Amino acid sequence: MSDLQLSSGQRVFYEYDSVQDMLCVLFRQDVGSTYNVDVSDMPGVMLRYATADDKVVGLTVTNVQGKLMQRLI
Repeated sequence: MSDLQLSSGQRVFYEYDSVQDMLCVLFRQDVGSTYNVDVSDMPGVMLRYATADDKVVGLTVTNVQGKLMQRLI
């Protein structure tokens, strides 16, 4: 998993799976078990929640290349 620091100083952690064309972004590194909930008006985008406290800890995006190409063309 890679990380980057936002201008606010917050670190985010991300991993791109090229086989599944999926991007996972976490707002903290040690999230434990999680579950995803679809964002209703954004197909292929899911909020990721920590099972322990039901707080949003990240997001998952599927069909990343398709979404980028659709926006760029």
